[in-house]
Amino acid sequence: MTDQSSNEPLVIVDPAVVIAAAKLLPGTPPLTPVGDRPFLVRTTVDGLELRLRRWPDGTVPERVRFVNRLQSILAEADPTICAAPHSGGPAEQPTLQVGGAMVDVQAWLPGHPSTERSIVQQPDEHTLHRPTELSEERLNALIQRVALMHDRAEPLTRERASPVASVPQLLRAIGQNWRLARVSLRPVAPQYPPIQRWLRLGEQLLPAAEHAITEANLSDNRPVVAHLSLWPAHALFDRAEMTGLLDFGAAVMTTPLLDVAQLATRFPGWTVEHAELVVGRYTDVRQLSPDERRALPALAAMDMVIEAARLLRVGYVSDLPAGARVAIAARAGAQDLLNSIEAVATSAIRAVIPQATEKRRSPRHRTRPEPRRPKNRPREPHR
Repeated sequence: MTDQSSNEPLVIVDPAVVIAAAKLLPGTPPLTPVGDRPFLVRTTVDGLELRLRRWPDGTVPERVRFVNRLQSILAEADPTICAAPHSGGPAEQPTLQVGGAMVDVQAWLPGHPSTERSIVQQPDEHTLHRPTELSEERLNALIQRVALMHDRAEPLTRERASPVASVPQLLRAIGQNWRLARVSLRPVAPQYPPIQRWLRLGEQLLPAAEHAITEANLSDNRPVVAHLSLWPAHALFDRAEMTGLLDFGAAVMTTPLLDVAQLATRFPGWTVEHAELVVGRYTDVRQLSPDERRALPALAAMDMVIEAARLLRVGYVSDLPAGARVAIAARAGAQDLLNSIEAVATSAIRAVIPQATEKRRSPRHRTRPEPRRPKNRPREPHR
């Protein structure tokens, strides 16, 4: 459908969002799609700027309620961490289930995505997430907000209802994603060297990285509520000032290392110096244990292998034309992640594994040194 006066395509707001707006908000405020996305709209009620969003199909009410509770705690502690859910409408709640869809309403965050000019939307109107560089000022602000988020959400880690992803569960999920990705990418690998490179790096690194993480005993460290989807498009800024984080849909109680690893690999990529900067800025707010520091490169490598697979699928095996902007951006993003994976392998992972292997051995399994042969005594020949 198009607007005959301007020939611009009209975006029809998702019906579930329209129904939710009528029940969650007073009156009938106009709903304006954000970025031509029918599932995400902006509106104004009594001078307050708000946004409504339909969650992806299959999202259960418990997940939406947890995220809204998390954001309420964070926004109350520091309004520059995230938006606060809005419950000032007739329903006196920020969420509504419409059929099988969940819709929520939150305050509208000012500012713009950190990499707005380079954002690329996929055919389904969702953002193609890929590594992008931030200025030093913006990166420092982002790291601080993530550390503050981990600190301020600590009360939720003591509640039984909070969703949990233990380290063993994370490793199993990564392993499953790796196997599924190989099924779709291995058949076309002979045609595309980047996919061959991804397969080689994954097969070399994943077993060693899993071993290093297991040996680090990360479960002995206190968990946090982690964001788990830290991408440039999810960080909003007004010039150098950070105004908040978006998309807490994957938030869960787990090790802080996944968020720290994402800060070190997605803004824009892994180097030893960059990883040290991220850890240093993070520990200015919240400490990491020695085991967590040692395991960081391994978890970063595993996360990047999975994210590179996602971009490789979009860039090489999707239905998109090879020259489409999304496909080109996906291939470039995959290349950046592959470079970072190799940087982890050469500068960090190989230094971690021997320590983990030695730590695992018990004294009785260590090889005994060969007894010295007396001087001038001939070695007996092998029979």
